[in-house]
Amino acid sequence: MKKNLFFIVAIFLWSACSGVKNTQQAINNGNYDRAIDIALNNLKKNKTKKGNQPYVLMLQEAFAKVTTKDLDRINFLKKDKNPENLESIFGLYKTLKNRQEIIKPLLPLPILKRIKMQSLNLIITMKRL
Repeated sequence: MKKNLFFIVAIFLWSACSGVKNTQQAINNGNYDRAIDIALNNLKKNKTKKGNQPYVLMLQEAFAKVTTKDLDRINFLKKDKNPENLESIFGLYKTLKNRQEIIKPLLPLPILKRIKMQSLNLIITMKRL
């Protein structure tokens, strides 16, 4: 019985820790939409939880990177001035809008680590004065 309980607890802890790793791995591999999905699933439960701060930061990073990637692709297709690219451009704009709509219900997302860093920088600056 104790072995089963230990095994269940070990699996639970492993799966809890692997979420952040999976999200970071998805970002590193360029799979930004997957990273956004993982982060959103964890943040939907409790976005203000201190343990979810890594997901907030990774969501912000993945969203910025994928948006930049899509906008760069749109600009490239527009410069080509090929009418056949209009459908691809429209699809990319639609994807951008859908991604924003998925994230919108969770906004605003609190970023506690940056607030602490800004407070620390303010204290250091005030001490210098």
